[in-house]
Amino acid sequence: MKKSLILIFFVCFLSLLSCSVDSSSLTDIFDFDIKDAKKLLKINNSTANKLYKMTVNKICEKIDPPDIINDYGVLHTFNINDEYVIITYSYNNYPYPEAGYIVSKITGKGYSLENVGFPRKEYEGEKVIQVNGNNVYYRTYDSSIQYDTGFIARVVRITISDPNNLTAEYTTSDIDDIRYFVVANDNIAYSGSLAGSSGLTKVNRLKLNNGGLVNLPSITADYGYSIGSYFIDFNENIFFYNVNTNRYQKILIDVNYNVSYDDYITNVTQSPGFFIPISNNSSIYRITSSLNEMYEVFNSTYTSSNSALQYNFLSVLNSVKHISYSDEYIYISGYDASSNSIITQFNPASQTFNEIINTALYDFYTISVDNEENITFSALRMSDGKKVIGSLQTNGTIEINNEVINSQALSIEELYK
Repeated sequence: MKKSLILIFFVCFLSLLSCSVDSSSLTDIFDFDIKDAKKLLKINNSTANKLYKMTVNKICEKIDPPDIINDYGVLHTFNINDEYVIITYSYNNYPYPEAGYIVSKITGKGYSLENVGFPRKEYEGEKVIQVNGNNVYYRTYDSSIQYDTGFIARVVRITISDPNNLTAEYTTSDIDDIRYFVVANDNIAYSGSLAGSSGLTKVNRLKLNNGGLVNLPSITADYGYSIGSYFIDFNENIFFYNVNTNRYQKILIDVNYNVSYDDYITNVTQSPGFFIPISNNSSIYRITSSLNEMYEVFNSTYTSSNSALQYNFLSVLNSVKHISYSDEYIYISGYDASSNSIITQFNPASQTFNEIINTALYDFYTISVDNEENITFSALRMSDGKKVIGSLQTNGTIEINNEVINSQALSIEELYK
């Protein structure tokens, strides 16, 4: 049922509510040895985590940071598209970024993000980087604005249409402290609080691409819950969880920027989690933060009368460690009741689970999968205690690619999904 609302547009009429700052070019340029990289691996080190690349030939090689931060360790890697990736670093494995670069995969040139802030990952499964055409968005802290409670978090937009002139600007108000956001057609839906309120005054807004602002219906601004409150479908529609109606609703924006809401599926309670889009099946799944359950929150055939399908991973595994996905399948790694390692594949089309491997020979730390269903893993080899990096085919065949590094890969980033 469509519900139109009276709208209040906050159209940047005061400098206090300015929605952006003058854009600035990213000029500090550094070289990164990633032109032949297919994947990026964050390798555990007690003082400074190391960045490695895996080439198309499955060779692992270390990538050094720029000389000015040569004693920093890699913190996060965020793939943007086939042309760019963002890499952040910190000193002594500090959990928040202290340096960061947007790097061209084609030229290896990296542009410093110091003037606009570095993307921060604060919650498992958080979609830190969001891409709309030639615009890249992420949440960062604005060091130019400080309240008694500290710096505020804003959304940064980097325009990448001209690789020789990357520009960046803040796109959200300087009085809203952003906790989580999503972007579609350059419209930004976000949850947070008023700056300086110590998180007590909640805000849930839609920042329209014409500069206007709309207050959204009640969405909890608790960080863990808000990350499970928004998703984008395959047609660039924004959905949010309305706590007043206890269901997801679709945001509708007409040509005159009037906003209304369509009721969507029922029976999904709000909880922390993250979303997985399976494009080949036109479906979107929400994984709970415990990694134990999954809801199909979007399907191209769903209407407002549909109930979301629910799956319990503990019906096929005793415990879950890691989840990865391709365009077609979802992969879950964990243990069986005997503590053997399992990797199983969920097929959305048939709604079935297929066990790929069940083994006592390896303890899988991390897995990642590309769109050709090639699984890359970091694991402990039980026979000799070595930490190895390897490849796994869906028929259960294992190939060890590196046992020299002998350290756990904390993350594996697919550069060409």
